[in-house]
This record gives sequence, structure tokens and C-alpha cells, in this order.
Amino acid sequence: MTLVIQTIRSVFFSVLFNMTIFLLLIISSFNPAYAKTKIKKTAAKIFNPVVIAIDAGHGGQDPGATGQHGLQEKQVTLNIARQLALLLNKDPMFKAILTRNQDDFISVMARSDIARQHKVNLLISIHADAAPNRKVRGASVWLLSYRRAETEMGRWLEQHEKQSELLGGAGRVLSNKKANPYLSTTVLDLQFSHSQRVSYKVALDLLKELKKIGFINKSKPENASFGVLRSPDIPSLLVETGFISHLSEEKLLATPRHQKKIAQALYKGIRHYFLTHSLQIAPQNKASHSVIHHKVKKGETLFGLASKYKVSISAIKKANQMKFDVIPIGKTLKIPVLSKAP
Repeated sequence: MTLVIQTIRSVFFSVLFNMTIFLLLIISSFNPAYAKTKIKKTAAKIFNPVVIAIDAGHGGQDPGATGQHGLQEKQVTLNIARQLALLLNKDPMFKAILTRNQDDFISVMARSDIARQHKVNLLISIHADAAPNRKVRGASVWLLSYRRAETEMGRWLEQHEKQSELLGGAGRVLSNKKANPYLSTTVLDLQFSHSQRVSYKVALDLLKELKKIGFINKSKPENASFGVLRSPDIPSLLVETGFISHLSEEKLLATPRHQKKIAQALYKGIRHYFLTHSLQIAPQNKASHSVIHHKVKKGETLFGLASKYKVSISAIKKANQMKFDVIPIGKTLKIPVLSKAP
């Protein structure tokens, strides 16, 4: 009964808030002075970059796979992770955090916990594969398996503090011992479904870019029970950048040039996804926002403009109240530009 009352109260205040906003918009349309004030406040509104956790696989006393010429996976993954973080942090759309930035050992469980502490929107774990058959080569992208997800969700449902950590305010309600266990399961299941959808779509974009720079071992995203992919609440991917056990790929993976190519491919894939999909998770890191005006020229597209100004297509459409992706030549568009706060 308590849960029902809290749910009703939450819905009531949500509706009340939306009605208030609606009435304020109506008032502003009739009162120029009020409208002017609101516009000034909107210009100072805080927007946020997409937070990406980059996990360099292995480290410390765990070297990972070792190639025929002695190349260790842990160093390859760290170099690529650093390059990717550099690219992301140069882009105002993103903020990158590294689970490790040195040759340190970090447990598999701690890696996803670090990502959660930073309230990331996506976790990418970078690895280099190995196989007894030294002819096997190519990159692949992996997602959390449904079986592993069910195991993790079951374990979390038994830990009330973990529920609260995962679900914020909703978690505090659901972690109550009197709460309906089926409701808790449903909420976690919805989170996992959302994370899987995001992970799969990002994985497709990553594979598309990785194909341009080398061989692909798996043409589609695969599911596996990797330990670092233990968070049903965070969209998570594991990227195998190639087979270190393959002689030619070991040589490639050892070169800074190829490591940079991999980082660039991952960056392009991540960027393409977030340019074409609006962020559905409340971001946490502050950035300033301004609007510039762009007059559409012949041959320009909505995707091209989004890529040029480093904003999402949905942000441009929302700023211009557009329903379709077609933009007429000569039309002046408002472009909401992101810039990181000092």
C-alpha cells in the first residue's frame, strides 16, 4: 500500500509540474517582457556531455594474452584506451574516464563499479584476443549475455543497498523489504532491456568502422559472459581489437599507428551513434550551451550539420521544431552548440 501511495504521489507531482510548465509557456506567448526574461534564462541552461568509461583490459600482474613475439595485451589495450580518451575529450559532446591509466591491476568487479561511480552512459572494455589456432584473426564486439544478466539481476535483488545504488530514488523505494519483488524485477529488467538495445546499436556502429581498418572476426555483435560486462544497468561493450596470437595482427597491434587507427574507428562509431540517437539517461557533468544560426546550402544534410557542429540530429530537430529530416535550401536553422564549462 505504501508503494502504491508513493507511486501515485510521484505521478501527481509529475503531472502538476508538466501542467505548470505548459501554463508558463502560454503566459510567455502573450507577455513579451516575460518571454524575453525566459529566453535569457534558457540561454544559460546547463547541458551535459555523454560520459564514456574506457576500460583498458588486464594490467599489473595480469598481462592478458601474449603474442609470439612477446607483445602483451595489457600494454596494447592501455595505449588504445588512452588514444580513445584523448579523441573523446577533445570533442565537446563527450567526457571520457579511464578505469586505469597506468599498468595497474584492477579487479573485474571494480571496473564496472568505477564506471557506475562516474555515472557513465556507456562502458567500452578494450582487449586483444588469442586462440590456439594461430590462423584466426580479426576484431569482434561482445555484449552481456542474457544468462549472465539474469544472474547479476538476481544477485542484486537480494542486496537492498545495491538496488538503491542502481536505481537512485526508485531503488530506495524498491529496496524496502515490504516492496513487491516482482516490481523490483520488472524495473531491473527494463533497465537491462534498454542497456542491451543501446549496446547492440553502438556495437553495430563500431563494427562498421572497424571493418574499414582491418579484418573482422565476427560480423555481428556477439553475447558472452565476460566479467567486465556484469552491469545490466549500464550499456556495456567488450571490443576485441584483433588476435594477438596471429603473427601479422600482433605486429600491427604493436605499432602506434595501428593503435591510433583502432582508437579513431571506435571514436567514429561512438560519435555516429550519439549523433543519431538522443541521450535517454540523465547526464551528470556540466557544460554550457549556446545557439548559432546556420543557413542551409545546397547539398547539406541534417546528419552533415550534426556532425559539423558536434550535436545530435535530435537536438537540431528539437531546436527548430522539425518533424522530418529534410531541410530546404536557404532555411536558417538554430544549432544548439555544446561547449564544456570551465
